[in-house]
Amino acid sequence: AEGLEIRVLEEKDLNQFNELLSYVFQITESDIEESGYADKREMIKSKKPILLYSKVFGWFDQDQLISQIAIYPCEVNIHGKQYKMGGITGVEAATALRETDE
Repeated sequence: AEGLEIRVLEEKDLNQFNELLSYVFQITESDIEESGYADKREMIKSKKPILLYSKVFGWFDQDQLISQIAIYPCEVNIHGKQYKMGGITGVEAATALRETDE
C-alpha cells in the first residue's frame, strides 16, 4: 500500500511507541498509578531502554506508527552449545487498522 514503511524505531519515535502501547493495551491513568509510576511521563521514560537494548521495528502509515514489534538479542544454551536468538515482545497493532475477512 502506498505510504507504508517498515523501519527501526528511533528515540524520536518514543512518544508514538508509548501511545500505541497505551492504546492497544487500554492503559489508563489509574493503571499507571497502580503499577507504581508517578505519572504517564515516568512510565514513558521507563520504556526508553526498550529502544536501546532491542531492535524495535515499526510499520508507519505516512509518519504515523500503526504497528510494532520488539526483538531482544539473546543467547540460549542447548545441550552445551550456544545459539544466538531473539526474544519477541511488544507486538502491537492499532485495532482500527486491522483488516478483517467479514
